[in-house]
Amino acid sequence: MAGAIVVVVVVVVAALGWWWRSHPDLFPEAASSVSMSVPDWPVGQPIYVGMTNEPTSTDGVITLRAAEPAVVEDGAETQIDFLLCVIDPSSGVGGIGSVGADGIANECSTLTPVEGRILELNADPGQQVVMAVTPTTAGVVAIAGMKLSYSHGRQHGSQVVGEYLRLHAVD
Repeated sequence: MAGAIVVVVVVVVAALGWWWRSHPDLFPEAASSVSMSVPDWPVGQPIYVGMTNEPTSTDGVITLRAAEPAVVEDGAETQIDFLLCVIDPSSGVGGIGSVGADGIANECSTLTPVEGRILELNADPGQQVVMAVTPTTAGVVAIAGMKLSYSHGRQHGSQVVGEYLRLHAVD
């Protein structure tokens, strides 16, 4: 009987360890309701939306492996890219909310694809994952955050984070 209990305890501990290792949770979970609604956005013009807010209690680095949108509706045949923004200290902003092409050029000193990049937590200047949404036709697009795959220490996995965006694209 004691042997069976030991086996059960070992299995439970191993399962919990696997869960912890494969489910990083550094960032707040994705918003569950519409947190950003953009009416009458021009077709062909990208809008940039900040998708990560850094945890203030954790330092170190994470390796960004991939990001993909959680698309709910795409009637605008949207192109979506995920970029790592290094906040330009001279911009006076602490992070990206939502901006157009001119705004992102003023608020980020660098903007590069996320795959394989290192994000330094609580760095100075700050860093943020940004989603670029470019509608190619008139219509509505709704995105419920992004699935961000990353590594932090011994944790390697994905987390759904970011803003819920609803955008109405017009010609």
